[in-house]
Amino acid sequence: MNVKTHTMPLASAISRRTLQIAGLTTLMTLLLGGAAFGQQVEQTREGAQQADEVVKAVSWDAPVELYVRNNNWLDARVYAVRQGTRYRLGTVTSFQVERFELPGFVTSGVDGVQILVVPIGANTSHLTQEIPVLPGDVLGLELEQHLPLSAFFRAS
Repeated sequence: MNVKTHTMPLASAISRRTLQIAGLTTLMTLLLGGAAFGQQVEQTREGAQQADEVVKAVSWDAPVELYVRNNNWLDARVYAVRQGTRYRLGTVTSFQVERFELPGFVTSGVDGVQILVVPIGANTSHLTQEIPVLPGDVLGLELEQHLPLSAFFRAS
């Protein structure tokens, strides 16, 4: 009996199989890569949500805090100075620490803020350098016996 079998040459079968494997590999790469990309997108979304929460927490209405440590023998009156106008914050007792909130109108704008210290009973005063501030900043001022040695700094 004469049976004709139709057989494909071996080289052709190998190349076809190679193409199928390459196609499957490409498909798997796309699927896995897509999953990784989806995960990255989700992480980016989570990061954006966290950034929004931080922005909400530090709003433009957040007060600027000033901590004053008085190492001077005299009590001192403390003023915030902006554009040559002084605004009284309060008094800090000798060898004590006081916390003050700077009013929004003092810290708004592009100008910085200076602090003026006037020891009660002395005929000297001390004006700090200008420091630009943003809402939520924490400032520190350490008064010394010799006022020019006092330090004004951003604590945060």
